[in-house]
Amino acid sequence: MKRIISASLCIILCLSLLWGCGKCNTEAPAETNEVIDIVDTGDAEPEDTEPVTGEDDPAASLVSIRQAMIDTPAMLAVAYIGATDSMESVNTQEWVQELLPVFYGDLPFISTIDDSHIIGERYGELYLVVPCDSNASVSVNHVDENGEVTEVLYRSDNGDPLLVFANNTGFPSDTQINIVDSNGDILTYCFVLDDLSYVTQYSDGSIYDFSPYSEMLVREYADFQNYEWKQPETVDVADSSWSTEYMLSDGSMARYDISFGTAFVSIQWNDGYIESAWKTVTEDGVCKLKLYPDTEKERSFCLLISTDHRYIYLSQDFVNGAARCDEPISLMLERTYG
Repeated sequence: MKRIISASLCIILCLSLLWGCGKCNTEAPAETNEVIDIVDTGDAEPEDTEPVTGEDDPAASLVSIRQAMIDTPAMLAVAYIGATDSMESVNTQEWVQELLPVFYGDLPFISTIDDSHIIGERYGELYLVVPCDSNASVSVNHVDENGEVTEVLYRSDNGDPLLVFANNTGFPSDTQINIVDSNGDILTYCFVLDDLSYVTQYSDGSIYDFSPYSEMLVREYADFQNYEWKQPETVDVADSSWSTEYMLSDGSMARYDISFGTAFVSIQWNDGYIESAWKTVTEDGVCKLKLYPDTEKERSFCLLISTDHRYIYLSQDFVNGAARCDEPISLMLERTYG
């Protein structure tokens, strides 16, 4: 998922909200009627098994992604999986399964992607892509800083799903995918995360983002707790301020600030601003900073504090809601006051 901040550094998790997206020709969905096995036990009553719904069928799971794009402008579904320094001796599907077991289990077609459909050097950022049109022509290319193609990595006259490693040459957007669907519509897309760590979107809605952001944050939160971090009490953050900076794609710096008063908290980032009543609540092993508590406007963030009380980790709530693309996925902030 594309990025975790350990106790000694700041990171911004690389990760974009779901968009609807494209016109496509796609396979018919797999049958989903209930199937009941009947065991002959003589006089005993027949025994029902669990209904078979097609959820574990690779073909059906692939169709489900394409169905999500029907009647939208989307031509390509893109999911950011995560980043790695080296995959030379690691099976890619096994790595995805270990990293994101729920995502992998929900989409069993991932296990059917063979080596000829795993594109690029086995390191960098990993993306799962599914063309909406199963009959689309597809190519994947390395490009230079000017967007010029330097190497053709993959070419096919069908829209098979692919796992693509990208952005391992020292600059972003070094890998692009080109789609020409059955209607003659053309899409060129470069794999890159935006300034807030989401999959980059196009304004025409041609990209459908199905990245498992919530599962990525669950893992990130758990990883933090394996180091010198803990769930904070209200007293740990009351009457304190915290801040971090991060670089935007245009080279400028963005700032994120949060200040806790006795009754109110204020959060400011770029053009965004929140001020509300607050409280911390621990639910199911997750400490949440709740804003506008006990009202219809209530929302929450997941929160941790380093054991030396120097840093806090703040992420979008991976339990109760979808990611908000106008806010960072997760941040580590340093104490500036209190």
